[in-house]
Parts: sequence; structure tokens; C-alpha cells
Amino acid sequence: MSTELRTVPTTDIMQTRFFGGKERGTCIQLTPPWRDQGHIQLTREQAAVVAAELMLFAEGNEITEQLAQVMKEHDIEAGVEAICEALCS
Repeated sequence: MSTELRTVPTTDIMQTRFFGGKERGTCIQLTPPWRDQGHIQLTREQAAVVAAELMLFAEGNEITEQLAQVMKEHDIEAGVEAICEALCS
């Protein structure tokens, strides 16, 4: 059974909560206005990670794949000060 949640404000992106089975638990499906091109389904945990990445983007602090590789190589957590320190040292 699924439940239609509110449309994301100021967008036409529809949200649907559904049970993804014993392994995945409660999930969300995001459907853009161009429904014929698909949708995205996420677990609660995946949704939290995507939400954090979207907040970085919204705040102008998105992390490129290249920067992510440098951070991984130097075992740096995502933090502007830590990134600058590692890149400048």
C-alpha cells in the first residue's frame, strides 16, 4: 500500500511513500512532472544522504567528484575548513 505525500513545494515533483519490503523498509518515490522518463525510489537512509547532498548544492557548497576523490585519499570529512587545510598544506 502506498500513500501520496504532498507535492514538493514550488515544484511539480510528486512524493509517494511505500513499503519497500523487509530489506528496505519504508521508502519514498519521487516522480517528476515528466512522468514518462521515470522516477527515483529511495530508502529513508538513502533519502537522508541525498537530502544532505542537495543542501550542499542549495548552499553553493556542492562537492565535485574530483574533490570527493581528494577528500577520500586524505581521509577528510566534508567540512570547508578541513578541505581548505588539506588542499593548502
